[in-house]
Amino acid sequence: SNNYNGMHYVHMLYIYNKLPPTVVASLTIFSIFYCLMGILSLFGLDLDPITMIVVIIAIGFSVDFTAHTCYHFYHYDNSPHISNKCNDYQTRKLTDIYLVVGEPI
Repeated sequence: SNNYNGMHYVHMLYIYNKLPPTVVASLTIFSIFYCLMGILSLFGLDLDPITMIVVIIAIGFSVDFTAHTCYHFYHYDNSPHISNKCNDYQTRKLTDIYLVVGEPI
C-alpha cells in the first residue's frame, strides 16, 4: 500500500497539471498490483524472494507493454502500414500497433 501511495505521488509530481492521466496511471498500477496479489493468495503462495522477483517482473512487463502500446497509438501516422488488409482506420491502427509491440512479447 505504501508503494502504491508513493507511485501515486510520483505521478502527481510529473503530471501535476493533468488530473485524468494521473488517475488513470494510478488506477492501472493499483489494479495490476492487487490482481497479482489476489492470484498469489488464490494459489496460496507466500511472498518469498523468488515470488517477489516474479511479481516485480510481471508488473514490469505489464507496465512496459502498456506504455509502448500507448506511445505507438499516440504517435501513429498514415505512413506505410504492416496490415493493409483492414479498411477501417482504427482497426488498421490497432492491428499495426499490436504487430509492432506484440512481436517482442
